Amino acid sequence: MSAHPETAELLVRNARITTLDAARPAASALAVADGRIVGIGDEREVERFNDSHTHVIRGGLQYLLELRWDGVESLTDALRLLAAQAARTPPGHWVRVVGGLPADPCWW
Repeated sequence: MSAHPETAELLVRNARITTLDAARPAASALAVADGRIVGIGDEREVERFNDSHTHVIRGGLQYLLELRWDGVESLTDALRLLAAQAARTPPGHWVRVVGGLPADPCWW
């Protein structure tokens, strides 16, 4: 089990995992963040990596009006996503961009 709590991008539960660790040869769950396994153990141990929450009003009323820009790789992709979101946003509503631009601003 990882000693560094993180938020996982993927949780695998109810699994049969062979760890190849003689001290703990099997596990039933694992957590993945940034393409790396950050936790392995039983479901209770791995569950602490799960940050599944929403802000109910925003999530329920505005989620479909939001454009997620996490991981956008280029200005071309950003503009394509923006145009698609604008086309499906009802008249009179703002397009809400959530997330950020890459740290390297050379693409924009």
